[in-house]
This record gives sequence, structure tokens and C-alpha cells, in this order.
Amino acid sequence: MASAAHIYGKPIVGAEAFTATDQEKWQGHPGLIKSLGDWAFCEGINRFVFHRYALQPWRDAKPGMGFGPWGLHYERTQTWWEQSSAWHQYLGRCQYLLQQGLFVADVCYLEPEAAPHRFHGPVVPGPLPDRPAWNFDGCTPDAVLTRMTVKEGRLVLPDGMSYRLLVLPKVSTMTPPLLRKIRDLIAAGATVVGLPPLKSPSLVSYPACDDQISKLAGEVWGGGPPPEELAEHPFKKGRVIWGKELASGNPTEARPNNTQRAVEWDRFEQRDPAAVELYPDAGVIARVMEKMNTLPDFDCGPPDQPRIYRYIHKQIGATDIYFVANKDAQPQQALCDFRVVGRRPELWWPDTGRIERIAVYDQLGGRSRLPLHLAPHGSVFVVFRAGERIEANRVTAISRDGEQVINLNGKDQELSAKAKTTPDVTVARSSAGALAARVARPGAYSLATADGKTLRFQVVSLPQPTTIAGPWEVRFAPGMGAPEQMTFQKLVSWSEHPDQGIKYFSGSAVYRKTFEWHPPPAISHQSPVITLDLGRVEVMASVTLNGKDVGVLWKTPYQVEVTDALKAGENTLEITVVNLLINRQIGDEELPEDSDRNPNSSLKQWPQWLQEGKPSPTGRITFSSWRLWPKGAPLVESGLLGPVELRAATRVAVE
Repeated sequence: MASAAHIYGKPIVGAEAFTATDQEKWQGHPGLIKSLGDWAFCEGINRFVFHRYALQPWRDAKPGMGFGPWGLHYERTQTWWEQSSAWHQYLGRCQYLLQQGLFVADVCYLEPEAAPHRFHGPVVPGPLPDRPAWNFDGCTPDAVLTRMTVKEGRLVLPDGMSYRLLVLPKVSTMTPPLLRKIRDLIAAGATVVGLPPLKSPSLVSYPACDDQISKLAGEVWGGGPPPEELAEHPFKKGRVIWGKELASGNPTEARPNNTQRAVEWDRFEQRDPAAVELYPDAGVIARVMEKMNTLPDFDCGPPDQPRIYRYIHKQIGATDIYFVANKDAQPQQALCDFRVVGRRPELWWPDTGRIERIAVYDQLGGRSRLPLHLAPHGSVFVVFRAGERIEANRVTAISRDGEQVINLNGKDQELSAKAKTTPDVTVARSSAGALAARVARPGAYSLATADGKTLRFQVVSLPQPTTIAGPWEVRFAPGMGAPEQMTFQKLVSWSEHPDQGIKYFSGSAVYRKTFEWHPPPAISHQSPVITLDLGRVEVMASVTLNGKDVGVLWKTPYQVEVTDALKAGENTLEITVVNLLINRQIGDEELPEDSDRNPNSSLKQWPQWLQEGKPSPTGRITFSSWRLWPKGAPLVESGLLGPVELRAATRVAVE
């Protein structure tokens, strides 16, 4: 779908988002589905059309109307609805940037001339298939015939898209007009990978059409059998790349006719392991790109391991923007290479809107390299703005106590330390150009710069994390069965609380705690950076410190910087936590029935008490048009689980 938009000049690619199987059952929440959304962004989707928002005609019925078990329960009756603004802002920032400019791809895969027209490009296998280091689009025969030309060796389209390579599908047929157009593209300087077609799939001008195919193929490919090894065959200004290995995967020596292809295509659509691959594998394309001296557009981590980050690359004029997302549920760090030179990088964090002018980067072998640390399922835009030149004093290596922490000129792309939730050291640059290091681990630090200088500073010590322990005063939202207020001596899941109202509670609760804090001693050129770490949260939290709103935490890690809100002496912390609707629905199944239901728990008719705006006559708190949780189902962990800590780092002015 994204390819169709790219080749026909459509900047916005909308898709039904977060459609679930029949196992969603109110388990979805922003932190859980973030990784799926980031994958869609990397696939080229840049407008989410939520599935689904159900009409809620009743004031107090929760969760109310539903679509049965399908789709994300995305409406005002959700427990996390009032805290969803931070997630919406994240999606809005990502969508805005990804709707700009042109998609960057190296390879264009030609779809077969078969019905129906569908395209599945080569991807890196996995639960959510990823794009390779040389990105691609699929292209219809119509676009090749009517929109594609050649400029300076690249295949170009009227709206600005361009590709280095056209890859033909592994089919034995092609119509004469399409093959004639491909011949003209090669003659004008294009590079095409694939075997020559053998005949036409059409009866137009039959049997002369097959003679035309044979003549055109002989003109371009030179006739004769394909070479044993992958080889180039020049044709006027361009070339074709072909070889026997491009025929691998075909079921017959003669290659299939259109009827056979239709059967194989259906198997491919179903991801049948025995299905014929329509295109050369990634290894073939990689070798072709290497012969063309084309570096991977993006790469990260050791070269012999699967890439830990997924990506998409857009160009807005002379500005390059990469969206990079961690596909792992653990924090990751890697040295990442971007096929951009001559401009310094910036990190644009879409969850907060913060722009970070990083100082640790370099240019090596035609690409920019920088260390990238991402939280579990974290994401960032790496932006190379037009006119922003690289700095001579960029940092290329960091050592602590004589041990290397980062070396951008290393032989591989592996960082020395295991990824942590927060990196030990980062170095950024102010708008005035001054260097500042954020340090979370004491030591004697040494920074090597590209202009041959060494900058040194020392952080002698940092305060140990301060645990904010119980008791906690907890106020539960009314109307969902819990007592108005309860004191928690320690943090526990609501589902494990002895009070039945709290055990089955679904909704929001406010944790309140007053604590003492004393700042560390002042040190010249250093200033404290204090982070509030909530530990585990099920599932979202908004935080107020001393009356100041410091943010909504909707994903792991549940951390936020509170340096400006924290004060010496007494502090008041309030954390509003929401869980899922599941536990209250399970708890209500312990009560008598209040409506007439089908065997699958859908309604037979609207109950009279609901239509009259009255509460359930049997004491049930929740009402849904389709119940999905039976009596005795396991409860889900809920609330603030902690531990809640204040973690200290320091910001050092590097001279």
C-alpha cells in the first residue's frame, strides 16, 4: 500500500490501525501497541485510522458499546482515555514528519502482469517483517509504462521518487509493450536485474506477440542461456544483471505459465513455506548493490547479527530524516550508520518533542556514524538538516577510567557496555556550541575529538538512588467498587489486595506521598539531574510533584526528569495510575446476571434498566454489549508496583 502511494505521488498513506484478533479483549493500551505502530511507520504508513471508536450512548455504562472481541477498544469509556494525550502527541509528531518529503528507496520491484496485482517485497523474517538495509518499493507495470524515465542512471517518477535498480519478477511472461519500455529504460542508462521473459501472457497479436518477446529479449540480454555466475550485460547506456541463480525457486525448468503462477501466488500470499519466491533474495540484491558501490542506507549493530533497530528514511528537500525504532522489549544500544555525509545529526524525540544536538558522531566511509541508545520499544528521529555542517570538534571516542566506552572508529559496530535503561554518558551541544556531558556513572572521563584534541573531566561520586517508600495514601475513583481511600504500607498490585473492591477495581487511583529530599553538594561546572523512576506501572501514570505537572508516563521505562520540580526539604508527590478494565469485568461475573445473553455472551436485547438510565439491579458495576471475560479468569496486575526512586546524574560543562 505504501509503495502504491510512493509511485503515484501520494504523500499520505492511511491504514486501519491496531485492528486486533479476537484476543484483544480490553488488553490493549498505548504502551503495549507502540511497537506495532512504530513498525507501521517504518513500513511507510503515516496516517493511522483507528479501529475502532464505538458510539457510547449512555452516560455511565462502562465499557458500554463494543464491536465484540475485535479491534482496539479506543473510546471515552476506556480507563486510560484521559491519559492518552501524551500518546496522541507522539503519534501526531511522528505522522507529521513522516508525511513530509519523499521516501528513500534503492530498489524498485516490478509486479508481475497477473491478476490480481499484489506485491510482497523481500523482507527480513520475524513476527513483524522488517525492511532490509537497501529499502524498496513495489511498482505496477502501469507505472513503468506511463510514469518511469531515467535521469543520470536512476529510474525516476514525475513526483520525485527515484530508484537505483529495477528488479524483474521470476515469471516467464511479459507483454511486448512493457518489455519494450524496459528496453528503452536500459538503453537510457537504467540497471535492471532479472531473467528475460520467454513469451507474452496475452493473446493480443498472438502468436506474433511471442515472437516480439523473443526478439526484444535477445536484443537486450544478448541471447543464449544465462551465465553460471551473476553477471552484467551492457546494453547501450545501461545494463542488465542476470545469472542462473535468479531462476532458483521456480518449480519447472521451463518456468511457470500464468495459470501455474496464479496458484503459486496464492500460496505466496498465505506465506506458504513452499511458495515460489517472486524476486531474488536479499543476498543477491546486496551483491548487486556492492557492485554498484552503493552503501546500505542504514545499518546498526555487529555486521554478523540481525539488525536490532528498524527504520524508514525520508528526504525533505536537502534534509534527511530517519525514523529509527527499537523492536526489542529491552533497552538497546548500537553504533548506527546513515548514508548521509557533510551534515551534523540531531535527535528529535517524538515522545517529548525535545531536540538534542548530539556531539558524538563521525563520518566514515561515506556514511555518518553515531551511537544510538533506545529504551524498550523506544524510537527517535535522526535528522540531518540542510546547511548544518559537521563540527571539527565532534567527539569520536569516550573513555572512562582508561576503559573505552565508545569508539566510532572501531572495526565493528558493537558498543562495549551492555545496554541499560539510561546510558552512562551522553554528550550534547548547546545552541551556542558548548559541550555538556550527562553522566550517570562516576569516573574519570576522556573525550577524543575529530580535530585531535582530548577533553577531560571527572565525576568523583553520585548519590545513590533514593527510594520513596510507603506508606502511600491512595484515593480511588468513585463508582467502580473500591473504597474512597486506603493506606498502602507498601506497593502491591490491586489484584492482590485483600479488599474485594480494590482487588477487582478498574479505573484511576491517586497515590500521594510526602518525602524529604536534600540536594547533593554543589560542584563547579556540574549541576544535578534528578530522574523520578516509578519502576513498574500497570498500565499508565501521570505525575505531579509539588503541584507541578511533570508528565504522563505511558510506556516503559516509567521515568521522567524532575530536576526543576524537586526542592530541598519537603516534597509532595502525586501519581495518578490507571489500569485496564479487565479486573472489574471479571469481578462482576461473581454477581447474578442482569441481562439476557446469547451463549457467546453477546446481548439478545437491551436490558430495560439500561434504557431507563438506572444502575444494574444485581449490583454489577460494568456493562458491555459483549462480555469477553468469564468468571474466575486470572486477574491482571494493576496499579503502581514500583519501586519508586529518585536517581541522580550530573550535567558537566566540558571545557
